[in-house]
Amino acid sequence: MHRRLPILVMAACLLVGIVSESNILGEETTDAPTADPTLRDNCGVKATYVTLRLFGKIVPLQDFGAMTNAGRTFERDCSIADIKRALESQGLAVRALKVAKIGAMLPYAAPRSVLIVRIQGESGGVKIAHFGVIVGVNGGVVLIDSPAVPRIVSAGKIEVDGWFALATGEFLDVTEPAPAGPPTLILRNPQIDLGTIRLTEDIPHAIVNLANGGGSPLKITKVQGPCSCFSGASGDMELAPGRTGAIQLAFDKTKLPVGPVQRSVVLETNDPAHAQIEVTVKMVIEALPAPREARVAPEIIAYGRTTSTALSQRHITIRITVPAEDREAPSKIEWIGSDGAIHLEPNGNETVEDADGTLAHILTYDLAWMKSPPPGALHSELQFIVKRSSMPDAVLRVPIGGEVLEATP
Repeated sequence: MHRRLPILVMAACLLVGIVSESNILGEETTDAPTADPTLRDNCGVKATYVTLRLFGKIVPLQDFGAMTNAGRTFERDCSIADIKRALESQGLAVRALKVAKIGAMLPYAAPRSVLIVRIQGESGGVKIAHFGVIVGVNGGVVLIDSPAVPRIVSAGKIEVDGWFALATGEFLDVTEPAPAGPPTLILRNPQIDLGTIRLTEDIPHAIVNLANGGGSPLKITKVQGPCSCFSGASGDMELAPGRTGAIQLAFDKTKLPVGPVQRSVVLETNDPAHAQIEVTVKMVIEALPAPREARVAPEIIAYGRTTSTALSQRHITIRITVPAEDREAPSKIEWIGSDGAIHLEPNGNETVEDADGTLAHILTYDLAWMKSPPPGALHSELQFIVKRSSMPDAVLRVPIGGEVLEATP
C-alpha cells in the first residue's frame, strides 16, 4: 500500500538527517551559524523548520528563535500562534483548527498540505506540550517528530497510536496559497466630454475613473498623449485588488485650435487583457468676448506644430474692439511683445455702431515675425494697453503658443 510515497513525504524522510545534524537539537557543531540556546530542543522551532523545508523554503537558522519566540527548554509550552505567524511571514497559508476526535483530522492531511499537530502529556513527571509534523499518504499519514525516524501510521491505527493518543485536537493546516489572479482594468468612462471652454478659461482636467476587478495590483505603467497639447497625467497609477481610483489628464490650450477638438490618450497597464486602452477626450474651444469691455481677437494665437518658415508666412490679423461713449477714437494703444521678434503694423481704425446703438472703436493690426523663433516649444505673449480719456486703462493679453519644428533639408 505504501510502496510509493509522495515526493513531499520522501523529502520529509530526508529532512530527519538535516534537522538532527543542526543546532536546532542542541548538538554542538563546528560550523553552526549560531549557538543561541533558544534554538535547542524546542519542538516549535523544529516543526517550523521542517514545514518550511517541505515547502522548499530556506530561512537562516539564526532567525528561528525570533520567528517562533522559542523557549529555552523542551518543557516550555509551545505556542501555536507563534508558529502560525512564522509560517505566514514566509508566504504560506495557515489555518488554526481543532477537532474533537483525532480521526477527524485525517481529511485535512491532503496532498500539498502539511499539518502541525499539538500533543500534551507527561514525561518523567514533567508536563510537556509538544508539536509534530504530519504529511498525508494513501491510507494514512507520515509522522515526522525528529530526532525519531519518520513513520507511517495507517488511518485505522491513528486512534490507538500512542503518540496520537496525546493529541489535543489542535493543529495547523499549512498550504501554499493559490496564486492570485491577474489585475483587471475596469474603465468607467472611455469617452470624456469637457463641453465648451472659452479661450480665456483654463481647460479642466479630464477625469478618468477606473477600478481593479482582478486579484493582484493594477499598475498604469505609461500614459501617452497624441501630441504636444497633452501636458501629462497624475492620480492613482496603482490600484490594489477591488479598489477604485481616478487619473487626471491635462491639456495645454495654447496648442489646441479653436473649435471642436477630439484627442485620444492611451493608457498602458499590466492587465494582460488590456495592455493598452484608449480614452477619448472631446471639447469645444470658443472665444466669447465679454460685452462692453475692451477685447481682442483672437484671444490666443495657436500655431500648433509648424516650421519657422511656415510660421513667418502665416498671415494673422489682430482686432481690438474698444467700447466708446462717443465717436472719438481712443487716445492711445501701446503694445509689448516677444523682445522685438514680433512687429505689429496698424492697418485699420474705425468706429462702428451696433443695432442697439452701442458704439465701439475697432483697430486692426497685421502681425509679422521680424526673426524666426528657434526650434522647440513656443511660449510668448502680446500685451495691449488701451488708454482712454474717459475710462480706465485696459490691459489685453494674447498668449502665443505652438511648437517650432526643425527644418528638414
